Amino acid sequence: MPYRLSGFDYTRPFFYMVTLKRRPGLLPLSEIVAPGRCRMLPVTRAMVYAIRNFHRDCAGIAPIERFTIMPDHIHALIRIAEGATRPSLLTVVPRLMAVLGGRYAEVTGGLRDIFEPHWHDWIVKKEGQLPTFAHYIRDNPFRLWRRQSNRRYFTRSGRLAFAGREWFSYGNPDILALPVLEPFRCSRSWPPDGPDWRSALARAHRIGPGGAGVGTFLSPCEKACGNAVCREMGAALEASPTAP
Repeated sequence: MPYRLSGFDYTRPFFYMVTLKRRPGLLPLSEIVAPGRCRMLPVTRAMVYAIRNFHRDCAGIAPIERFTIMPDHIHALIRIAEGATRPSLLTVVPRLMAVLGGRYAEVTGGLRDIFEPHWHDWIVKKEGQLPTFAHYIRDNPFRLWRRQSNRRYFTRSGRLAFAGREWFSYGNPDILALPVLEPFRCSRSWPPDGPDWRSALARAHRIGPGGAGVGTFLSPCEKACGNAVCREMGAALEASPTAP
């Protein structure tokens, strides 16, 4: 699987924020009907039950208590538990995808293979990150509703303090509340598919949901990184530093 953290032991007892993206063209997994509220479709109820009981059939993980089922994706905080039996997240997530795909097929009569294969993970290992990720997951329906009902808000420009400097910015100021902000500065001299280019692109893919790339996104490599961030359901904030 691409975009896993190179060399990391995914059996370590951390929380992991996992995002599963539904394949295009399938029935929605839920509906957003009001600020911060999803409508529980029959398939939503089936998936809620499956997620809440998943730990009973998957030894070595804690009960999944924080998750949200959006119309086209699912966020969940999965914790590998302490103890002798510690499965790898790399086997836990495909198993969860298979279980949820089975519930989807039972309810809708459709396919079982409903998720994009390249799921996203973020390892929650920094002090104080867990509440921020939990808040991000909980408020996902509200953010989508606000985006749908007030699109102009998401094209405003403003100023922000980041990486010890002030910046002129274009985008949604709510990005500042995301758990991860990653600055991008790439050289125009980097050849496409060179080691520096590939390293920056891999960093962009790993930002994913709950994070944002910040940069001018003017150079070819920066543009490629901004596109990669957005493909992984992250955010890209265009910013230029003010004069010192």
